[in-house]
Amino acid sequence: MAMTDTAFLASRTGPLPGWFEATVAALGYEPAATLTVDRPEHGRYNLPPGLVDRVARRLGETDAAFLGVDELLHPGQRVDLEAALPPVTVRDRRDVVWRRLAAANPVAERSLALRDARVERRRVAGAERDSNRQSPGGSGDRVGELDRRCQQLRADLETLRTEARERVTDTHGGVDARVVLVGPPTALSTALRTALTDNDATGDPFGPARPTTTVTTIGPHKVALTDTPGLVAELPDWYTGVVPGTLAALEDASAAVVVGERHDPLERCCRAVEDRVDGPLVPVLPGADSPVAGRDPVDGATPGAVRSRLAAVLPSSRLALSLPYGDETHALVSRLHDQVTVHTVEYGETVLLDVEVPAGRVDRLRRRVGELGGESEPQPPAGR
Repeated sequence: MAMTDTAFLASRTGPLPGWFEATVAALGYEPAATLTVDRPEHGRYNLPPGLVDRVARRLGETDAAFLGVDELLHPGQRVDLEAALPPVTVRDRRDVVWRRLAAANPVAERSLALRDARVERRRVAGAERDSNRQSPGGSGDRVGELDRRCQQLRADLETLRTEARERVTDTHGGVDARVVLVGPPTALSTALRTALTDNDATGDPFGPARPTTTVTTIGPHKVALTDTPGLVAELPDWYTGVVPGTLAALEDASAAVVVGERHDPLERCCRAVEDRVDGPLVPVLPGADSPVAGRDPVDGATPGAVRSRLAAVLPSSRLALSLPYGDETHALVSRLHDQVTVHTVEYGETVLLDVEVPAGRVDRLRRRVGELGGESEPQPPAGR
């Protein structure tokens, strides 16, 4: 497929979301025009008849190779729409997203294969009906073959979804917190992703195609930070079904960084994930200078500010430590510098430290301090 192949986009509901056009472009097509008609849809196509006529006319006038429909088409509607148009590849909203994810996301790849098999079954069954070439049992050999393929693909999907969830939840142990990075498909800036994950990131929509986790340090915490594909607003079932790893990351997260391009998409994403995350949300906007429904977003152009906000919201405790001077104390102080946030340290006959420790490690540290003959006292968190 040439990178200059032309695409038309169609919708019966008005302006398309920006990510839809960007995703079509990422598939290798050049969107030439968006066609809409504000009229009720026809059940046969899930598009108004007038819009189907306009699309057919425009396709006949060009060499466009692709039609992206920002609606959901069931297999019969896609078959009927293709039959009503000049030769063109027709893909609906879910097809576009699944195809974008499929190269690196096995769940999306199998979901797309199942979808294509169901469409082909509908096409073949219709052709057999029209030509009276059905078998005595009511379906031809090709229909039976496609039924078996669909059944196998559904079984494959169950296994792949389980594996995708386990890949997120059962790796990168020994961390103090898990943080998930989410946002609309085109909102996550390359610079912010790279700064947070220490990985080079692309700016492509729906990238990475499946969750990727890196271990990093944020404040006193050793954090498993999971980067995810973009979120389709309201998390519809057709989308959540191909990103089980994203759902597992949200459910397992201590906090979520939610990145938006503008206030409205950011708020929609926050609402979509807040009931799935058992922890605080850190909303991020480029150049953020005003609250979003009271959420107080961080400036995404300043990755250090995002890391600081995360450090502030992840559960930790501040302790004042008093330890007798000696080799074992020196060894403990050295480890603390590597493992927690040491705000101050003073050496004398007694070594005094002001440290911030992940909440899950407080008891262990206090026990070790007691074993060395020292004392530990809780302190108010910084800034309070």
